[in-house]
Amino acid sequence: MIVLAHRTQPVGQVAFAPIGSLLAVGYDFRWVSVWDCATQRLLGEVESVTGFRPGWMAFVFAPSQQVILYPDDMGDGCEVFEFDPISQNIDSLGRNYGIGWVEGLLMTRDEKHLLVHDSSSSQFHLFDLTRKSKSPVWSVPVYSEATRGIWVCMEFLPGEERFFVTENHGNTRTRVSVRALETGELVAAARFPQRETLGLAVSPNGERAVVVSEMSLFVYDPSNLKAAPRKVKNDNRKHFTAVAFHPSNRYLAATSNDQTVKLYDTTTWTVAKTYTWDVGRMRSVAFSPDGTLAAAGSDTGKVVVWDVDV
Repeated sequence: MIVLAHRTQPVGQVAFAPIGSLLAVGYDFRWVSVWDCATQRLLGEVESVTGFRPGWMAFVFAPSQQVILYPDDMGDGCEVFEFDPISQNIDSLGRNYGIGWVEGLLMTRDEKHLLVHDSSSSQFHLFDLTRKSKSPVWSVPVYSEATRGIWVCMEFLPGEERFFVTENHGNTRTRVSVRALETGELVAAARFPQRETLGLAVSPNGERAVVVSEMSLFVYDPSNLKAAPRKVKNDNRKHFTAVAFHPSNRYLAATSNDQTVKLYDTTTWTVAKTYTWDVGRMRSVAFSPDGTLAAAGSDTGKVVVWDVDV
C-alpha cells in the first residue's frame, strides 16, 4: 500500500491509464495530476484557469493514455491536453469544444468520439474528434427543451453503442435512462426511487448498473429498466460517495463518508472485504484495467493505492 500526497483539496476523481501504472487524480476538480504508482512520482499537473467553479470538472484518460480531456470551468467547453510520459509535460493541444458548462464526458475506445453533458443547457453533445469541425454531430436535451439545471452521471454500456444515464432534476423528478450513442435517442427510461443520485458504475459485462443515492446502492439491469432495482443498504448510517466495478465483474468497490472502501460480492451483494485507510473520508475509487490495483481518494487530498488481493 502506498499513499500519494500532493495537495490538501478533496480528491473527487481517480482514474488509471489503460496500460501501465499511471494514475490521474482530480483535486477538487481544479487540478488534474498524473502519478506513476510504480515509482510514486508526480509526473505532471494541469490547473484550471481560475478555479471559478471547482467541483464541476471531470476528466478521462484516452485509450492511448496520451491524452487527458477535461471541461474548462469558465463555461467555454472542453479542452484537450496531451501528457507526454517521456518529457513529463502536460500541454494543451489548442482544441477546445466550446459548448457551455461541461459537467461530464466520455471518450470511445477508438478515440473518435467524445460524449459530453452540458449542464448550462442540459443537453448531451456528441463530437467527432476526427473532423476539423468543432460542431457536435448531434445535440439532444436530457429531458426537454424547457428543462435546465439537470445534473447527470453517465457511463458507456459494453460495445459503446449505448450509454446509461442518471438524471437529477432537483425536486421535480429523478430518473435513469439508456440512450443510443449514434443519435442520442432515448431507448428506455424509468423513475428513480429517490430524489438524488450521486454516482454511477456499469459492470464490464453490462449486466448491472449501480446507482449511488445517500445510504443505498440501487442495482439495475440496463436491458430492463422497468424491473425494480435491487436496493443494497450501507451497513452503517454513512452516505455512499463513489462506486467502481472490478474488471472481473465479481466485486463492486464502494466508498462512504468514512475511511473505508468496501468490496461487495456482486452475486450476494454482501460485503466480502473492508479496507480501512487512515487518510480521511473517502470520496472516489477506481480499479486498474487488469484489476491488480485499486486507488481511492480522500477529502484530505491523499490518495491510497493498494494491491487487490481477491
